[in-house]
Amino acid sequence: MKYFVLFALFLFTTLILFSQKTEFVFAQSTNTLKPFLSEIRSPIVKIEHGFLNKLDGNYFVTEYNHKPFVESNIGVSIPILNYYDYSKKLKVISSGYVGMNVLVDLYGPPTAAVINTDYFMGFRTGLLKYTEHEFVRNLGVSLIPLFHESTHLGDEYSLHGYQKVPDFKRINLSHESWELAFVLNDPDTIQSNLLSLKTGIQGLWNVADGYYFADSLEVKGAEIPDSENNLEFFFNLNWQRTSGFLCSNKWKNILTVEARNRTRFSYDVNIQEQRTWNFNVYFGWLYTNTKSERKPGLFFRYYNGIIPHGQLRNTDEFHFVGLSIVYY
Repeated sequence: MKYFVLFALFLFTTLILFSQKTEFVFAQSTNTLKPFLSEIRSPIVKIEHGFLNKLDGNYFVTEYNHKPFVESNIGVSIPILNYYDYSKKLKVISSGYVGMNVLVDLYGPPTAAVINTDYFMGFRTGLLKYTEHEFVRNLGVSLIPLFHESTHLGDEYSLHGYQKVPDFKRINLSHESWELAFVLNDPDTIQSNLLSLKTGIQGLWNVADGYYFADSLEVKGAEIPDSENNLEFFFNLNWQRTSGFLCSNKWKNILTVEARNRTRFSYDVNIQEQRTWNFNVYFGWLYTNTKSERKPGLFFRYYNGIIPHGQLRNTDEFHFVGLSIVYY
């Protein structure tokens, strides 16, 4: 699969170099092949306020089910080079991006503790071909040849674990991966009712290193098994409406869902890793009557699956319910 990713990147480069009647645009942002709002890691700006049912059992506050938590996802895309062939209705885009996701117990006690921070960056390229079909508006392929993620458990969380929890472990998630996805009806600049689909696969570049590593001091000398399952599979649905019930050209209604099959990690040699399905759902409205490329919106969010934050990804049967203010 890694060689197929390299071939796809070579194909994109060939199209750019040898196509005729082209236009090259440098450092100009675009909506083409933009991540869906439901994608679990992307540079979309989201501030979410909601309730969760569990953590991994090591958190120093035990009575937390009755109070809200805050999850912030901050990021930016950095456009590099876009290529357009209007006669063939073809677009090729490329950009870099950086972002971070932070889960905070804003209301304490005793302080507004940071539970976990995920940092990520990557490079994205893609090709989109428009068609004349009434229902199939375009077809696309999106490639992330390099994605890096590193995660950090909050200091207060870690200090409490070292001092109070006999078998506490601090695991450092850090990996480089690739992703390949196929898209049907990318929303791009289409301002009408549209059903979009995406499916893809993500894998590690260095399978031997796995997703994480452990320092013997940070795990109190415990034996930590290596991560073995290195592939993730995902399906995305995105349904936008600009006409119909409770929507308009100014208020775009969006329902977007990601179903991702990924590994629930295990840091115990007596417990095996397991593959699980995880679901991330957003439903709400974007206010599109603004000149800025990114649009503000308000969404209801529901997540169910393994905890998606840092080393807490060894815990399943987790759900988060809340409201999300987005800048998309």
